[in-house]
Amino acid sequence: PPQSPAFESRTFVVDGTSWTTYLDADSRTYYSSGSTSTYDPPRPSLKRKRVSDLKEAALASTKDAAARRDDFREMLRAADGLTSDSTLGDAERKCEMDVRWYGVVKSGERRQVWSEFIAEARKREREEARRRQLSARARFLEVLGRVKCEDYKDAEARCKGEAAWAGVEGEEERRRLHEEWLADHRKAKQQVIKRRRDEARAVFRKFLEECPMIDGSSEWDSVLVFLEGSKDERAKSLKEWEGEEREISREEFDRHKSSLLALSASSALSMQASARDAFDALLARMFE
Repeated sequence: PPQSPAFESRTFVVDGTSWTTYLDADSRTYYSSGSTSTYDPPRPSLKRKRVSDLKEAALASTKDAAARRDDFREMLRAADGLTSDSTLGDAERKCEMDVRWYGVVKSGERRQVWSEFIAEARKREREEARRRQLSARARFLEVLGRVKCEDYKDAEARCKGEAAWAGVEGEEERRRLHEEWLADHRKAKQQVIKRRRDEARAVFRKFLEECPMIDGSSEWDSVLVFLEGSKDERAKSLKEWEGEEREISREEFDRHKSSLLALSASSALSMQASARDAFDALLARMFE
């Protein structure tokens, strides 16, 4: 509209946008940027004002360049959501309201610190992925140990609905872990069997050593008969042994009998030597 001769139009800039004042037909002042008109005076946005204040505060800081870079790095580490896939632009959008962002002014320095942060983030993410993998593996093996299914398909049927089963990605990896568990499971079973064998040997060996009715002339069949009639508590349990345990008891008996015979032979030789020494002494006295 035509402007009053007494009205002085003026132009000013707010947040990078040029505004000009005008009067409308009712002599009211309004503001136009060419594409937008408003009766409210354009004011700087609070965000731009805040950014301007942050820049001034950063410039006024007495910290040296190294300390500013350290602050910038700590800011990146503390920023929520920044990963190894993020860009420097992502970081700016998250950190532009932090005074530490403006402590590193040169773009080259920012890119350098950012590259170091990305390398650090990748390493941290690999470590976290490894920890998750180990945790999932431990839970999976724990479930297998609980159900004790030596066949993979049986284990799958019983555990498929559990979170620990789904926590291990891929059937190939689950099969590999099942084979690993199975090897350890069978090894543990063998260790239990060996321990039972050793205990059985020790029990029967002690029984033989303490039993006065068994000597070097005893035969296995007579030992079995003796066990049947014995009231010894150990003999009662020994009578119940079958299969491999009975074979172990026979081995221990043979070993014990061999020891007795060897001891008997040694005693006989010792007695012969003593008798020979006594005879030699007698002869010596007779011909003195």
